[in-house]
Parts: sequence; structure tokens; C-alpha cells
Amino acid sequence: GRYVAYYTSVNGANVLSIGAAVADAPTGPFTDRGGPLVEHPDGVIDATLARDRDGVPYLVYKIDGNAHGRPTPMLIRQLAADGLSFAPGSTEVELLRNSPATWEGGVVEAPWIVERDGTYYLFYSGNVYDHRYRTGVARASAITGPYTRLGDPVLGNDARWVGPGHGSVVPVGDRL
Repeated sequence: GRYVAYYTSVNGANVLSIGAAVADAPTGPFTDRGGPLVEHPDGVIDATLARDRDGVPYLVYKIDGNAHGRPTPMLIRQLAADGLSFAPGSTEVELLRNSPATWEGGVVEAPWIVERDGTYYLFYSGNVYDHRYRTGVARASAITGPYTRLGDPVLGNDARWVGPGHGSVVPVGDRL
């Protein structure tokens, strides 16, 4: 019955972190939870809410390693029912890590998970945010993986669009 907004900002040490705020209506006003929900020395961005087939909430996010010349893992962690903290005993699980020798280059980011007919699809973006940016997909039988990449990107450049990425998948009627 409440709305939770996940956002990226900097913490007191000026490091990108994920925060959360709650409201009774989608238009707010939102009240911040009072401090970062997720922090990492390299920074953390791209928070996305995902639910497993039983409705259990998870937060999916990316470590900003590329900003420091390091890998960029995407992680998932189970949320508490209120969405403002993590479930007791939950731990981060790595879903994907960039594969520099592929189209992904030094970055995977922008995770978005959907479940369809018992399979979880992790849509994500890879490479530099310019003409090299693409959208890929990986799949798994459990929301926490392990995920297998499709291979080539599912979205690339064409005559009208350059650098398609950081998208979302939404239902339209009974279709995704």
C-alpha cells in the first residue's frame, strides 16, 4: 500500500550510493529512509526492483567498477517486505560481470528482470554510452541465477537510433 523510490546519489564521502524513499502516493511526498541502502567503495548505481514468481522482492544493482578501471558486476539481494531494508540473513549474489572481449566491453549495467513461463530474463546494457552501447539479455531458471547470456545484443544501432540501452520491459495487455 506504499510506494518506494530507489535512486542514486552520493553519500557523505561523495561516493555514488543507492537510497530509498517511501510515500503513500506515487506523486509523493517521499520520505527518505535516512541513509544509503547500498554502498560500495567503487560506487553503486542502477537500482531496479524485481520480484520472483512468489512475489518476493529483490533489489538489482550495478557496482560502478568501470569508473575505476575495474569490472562491473551486477548484483541482486532480497529485500525485506517494506522495501526499505534487506531481508535478514540475505546476501548479495552476482548475476553478471562484464566480459571485456565481447560487445559488452568494460561495462554491464541497467539491469531489468522479467519472468515469463518459468524463466527469468535479465535485460542489460553494455559498453560505452555512445554508438557502442547495446542491450543484451541473459536467462535463468531462478531469479538469483545463474544466468546464461544470449550472446549478441538484442538491440543495436539502426538508421534512427544510436546506442539503445538502459531500457525497461513492461507488459502491454498479456504481452511483455
